[in-house]
Amino acid sequence: MPRDANGNYTLPVGNPVITDTTVESSWANTTMEDLRIAMSDSLSRSGDGAMLGPLRFVDGTASLPSVSFLNELGLGFFRKAAGVIGITGQGNEFASFDANTGNATVSGKITNFKSTGITDIATGEKFRLSDAVALWGSGVAGSNWVHYGSVSDGSVYYCGGSSAGASSYIRLYGEDHANAGDSLFYSPGGNLWQRFNELAGSWTLYTGSGGGIGTPKTLALTIDASQKATFPGEVVVGGRSVSEFSPTGSIIMWPKPTAPDGYLICNGAAVSRTTYAGLFAVLSDDYGNGNGSTTFNLPDMRGQFVRGLNAGSGVDPDAASRTDRGDGTTGDAVGTKQVDAFKSHTHKRGTSQGVSGGAGFGTNTAVPGTIDTGDTGGNETRPTNIAMVYCIKT
Repeated sequence: MPRDANGNYTLPVGNPVITDTTVESSWANTTMEDLRIAMSDSLSRSGDGAMLGPLRFVDGTASLPSVSFLNELGLGFFRKAAGVIGITGQGNEFASFDANTGNATVSGKITNFKSTGITDIATGEKFRLSDAVALWGSGVAGSNWVHYGSVSDGSVYYCGGSSAGASSYIRLYGEDHANAGDSLFYSPGGNLWQRFNELAGSWTLYTGSGGGIGTPKTLALTIDASQKATFPGEVVVGGRSVSEFSPTGSIIMWPKPTAPDGYLICNGAAVSRTTYAGLFAVLSDDYGNGNGSTTFNLPDMRGQFVRGLNAGSGVDPDAASRTDRGDGTTGDAVGTKQVDAFKSHTHKRGTSQGVSGGAGFGTNTAVPGTIDTGDTGGNETRPTNIAMVYCIKT
């Protein structure tokens, strides 16, 4: 008789044989032939023959795998979930293969990685490592090796030597990590490292000492996708700080109506003391204290000509009467103002007066005097000029 869907075998009709029943050849031959067929369809324990149909197992668990070994029942394979095969040992799963995603997950270390490495990864495909993985070139001191970091970090390390303390590192983050797209390159000891982010199109350089590999350092330089370089610290060229060439608070004339990067227009606006802390340290509230707490005012140079500070030289005869620059300061001081003025003067013109003489003769004598010539000119006295925008370095 054939086996049922559960693999159970049932003897042919007439079995078992009842006591005192005569055993006939027709019965015996039929029963023995049925047993022969059933045994031939069974898998030999010695491995003879082969299965002619699918071999099915119970799902099993990590502690009791469905396929295990005689001398180690806890080592084997089990069905972890739909489309997922797990590999377990001593009750602990250490690897799995997911047919749904095509991912392989290894929770331990992959050692003795062969020199051929990982090859034939199709364009656009991804190679992922999860959990802690270390891949050594030869497993001996001084060999190149790759180490995958902690689970929470989610990154892959490459070390150019045999130990973290004496090698250069490359650190790669997967697309699912918070730092997706990042590639980090470390110097020996991790005191200098670079970050490339493919997604953001940026490059960042960090410096510092101590803290070990992966410890955040001091930001030194960032170049973004627009090729703009940002130096949060001091930039030195030829032994001199770049800030010496254009110090904070310096003022330039600009041929456009908007200020260039790093500058503000001198229009008297109130700006943040926090955002422009460096400029506030220079100006303080000299040109106005803004709201008195969080802002300060810029110089207002709209429509103004600049004059060198008199500084007691006597060149500016009206220096003492210069008006408030914004903080109450007046007189001969930087930032004080003067309204337009025309130097005091007079215009003299001769006039004639008739004087009678005897015998019908008379003489005209010019007598000095002044007369009103009337208004002339425009709204102000000015030289030829061109308008520019005054901007202050932040």
